[in-house]
Amino acid sequence: MMKKGRTRTQADAVALLKDTVDFYSRDPESLRAYVEKGENGFGECLYRTRDGRCCAVGRHLRNPEHTQQFFPAKVVSEISYLETRLQPQSRGFPLDFWVAIQVLHDDSNHWTKKGISYKGKRKVDQIRKWIRKNIPVPRKG
Repeated sequence: MMKKGRTRTQADAVALLKDTVDFYSRDPESLRAYVEKGENGFGECLYRTRDGRCCAVGRHLRNPEHTQQFFPAKVVSEISYLETRLQPQSRGFPLDFWVAIQVLHDDSNHWTKKGISYKGKRKVDQIRKWIRKNIPVPRKG
């Protein structure tokens, strides 16, 4: 379990990204918390649907409510707010990382009925590049 204040490493971020892809790839249509026609008549992503499916961020929240999630960048408006809602083992990642994971989840072009799409794989590659550039490698010794 992660201690408070610990900065996550590249390996931690890659592991969470892989876990997200593996989880939703098993059955994207049944596992993604995306409703094609929500209450507003448009598609919407929810932290948790009424039937218990969770979005990428929602899977890591302590108590994901049945709450509409607007545009991915507005899912979590600031890292301090998000950190208070995350499960302890999911804390310590930068806000931009969570936004990228959520965008991967939300965009239907990233998924087929059988798993992640070609566009989804390209998005994963973009996130991996972002991780290498923005998340530290632990120092030895």
